[in-house]
Amino acid sequence: VSFVGMRTFLCLGGPRGTEHRCSTGRRGVPGRVLEWRVVLLLLPPSEGKSAPTRGKPLDLGSLSFPVLTPGRDEALDALVALCSSDATAAAEVLGLGPTQTELAARNAGLRTAPTARAEQIYTGVVYDALDAASLDAAARRRLRRVAVTSSVFGLVRLADRIPSYRLSGDTTLPGLGPVAAHWRRHLGEAVAELSGERRPTARP
Repeated sequence: VSFVGMRTFLCLGGPRGTEHRCSTGRRGVPGRVLEWRVVLLLLPPSEGKSAPTRGKPLDLGSLSFPVLTPGRDEALDALVALCSSDATAAAEVLGLGPTQTELAARNAGLRTAPTARAEQIYTGVVYDALDAASLDAAARRRLRRVAVTSSVFGLVRLADRIPSYRLSGDTTLPGLGPVAAHWRRHLGEAVAELSGERRPTARP
């Protein structure tokens, strides 16, 4: 679990210490300026994933963090190309066992595969404990501060619709290179957007 901080300032002024929220500490508001951080909680993806049998196909334009769309396209193209030729060879590149070639074959159809909310795709102890479906409306709104790191999509929010996939961050994909290095090149822009240092990218 990781955290990304986004800077905000509280301007404390007035005779009774009234709090005034401001975007910077340079507006000459009387009193002290205290910096605080709104935190984005980053969850790891689960190795095992639930595979939906029906649902809308993948739409990259609908995902959160649209600044990552070019990186997502590149990762998808490389993964689909690898897994569309020889499932056995692809399984070896992906670090899968001889009985897991069906996972490589599933990757070949990611562009058109059924999707579900990420909170339903990822499984395991973390997501069982989160139990997002049981949360009330107020708690679900707070889930906007939660994102999942993904070797295919970079970052996704729990409400984003994605297909089930198999790809670890320590894989090297033909035509893409090391997956972890690929996302290091792209994630900086998303973090800058979250921190307010870059204007949000408009959806196409």
